[in-house]
Amino acid sequence: MTDWIRCRRSSPCPICGKPDGCSVSSDGTEVCCARVESDKLIGVPFHGGYIHELTDRYITKPYIARKKERPVPQAELAELAVKYHENARGVLRLALELGVTRRSLERLQIGWNGDCYTFPMRNEHDIVTGIAIRSMDGGKWMVTGSHPGLYWPGGIEADSRDTLFLPEGPTDCATLLDVELAAMGRPSNFGGGEILCAILKRRRRQVVIVADHDEEKMRPDGSTWKPGMVGAKKLAGEIKALTFGVKIIKPSNYKDVRAWFRDGMTRDALLSLAHHAQLE
Repeated sequence: MTDWIRCRRSSPCPICGKPDGCSVSSDGTEVCCARVESDKLIGVPFHGGYIHELTDRYITKPYIARKKERPVPQAELAELAVKYHENARGVLRLALELGVTRRSLERLQIGWNGDCYTFPMRNEHDIVTGIAIRSMDGGKWMVTGSHPGLYWPGGIEADSRDTLFLPEGPTDCATLLDVELAAMGRPSNFGGGEILCAILKRRRRQVVIVADHDEEKMRPDGSTWKPGMVGAKKLAGEIKALTFGVKIIKPSNYKDVRAWFRDGMTRDALLSLAHHAQLE
């Protein structure tokens, strides 16, 4: 069995160049990259990834593995999220700009901090761990001290038997709420796996991951890859054992599901796409 060493800042991944999420075999001949695709996808050593063989042996610096502690939710973030939600303004205007309903944005506890819109992020206990900010021109960042979590709408129960749809971000989540589907928004294309695993341990259910139709990115070797699909496949590998089945869908002619919805997507069309998708 191959022993694996986690990549870090001092020894970043030789394939994607990132300091986290990837690992190198102990003999330095293989890389398990979480971001750049290859023909071989595995579910180990840590969160799964794609195996790449190296022509030159990669030397990693020795290190002592430390247990990573989950961030403790901060009460002040929860209080701030409530304050922003109570002071929400311009929600109808944003809804019209995005092409979703005001009700769906309100189910996501949309707020206003005086300059920008806010969306709380939650852990598996439905506790606020962070607040995402969306500026008037579409810029995105997080409140200082935030930790990524799920965009968890009101009325979506963790122990429901309904198929759970997992789009990327709060606005795509609002879109799925508008067509009356059970949805939770992922914080990013690669994020949310640990929290979702904890939720699915409480109730096994069918899951559909809704990936963005991203533009192709260039790999170091000149080939291309799509972050949305790579992230979706990584998440599918993390949660598959805790579900009755995982599927991945993406709109074929639109950037994301919200753009498709603005052009006339219906609930039946989305469910048909999910029905015909293959199990991961």
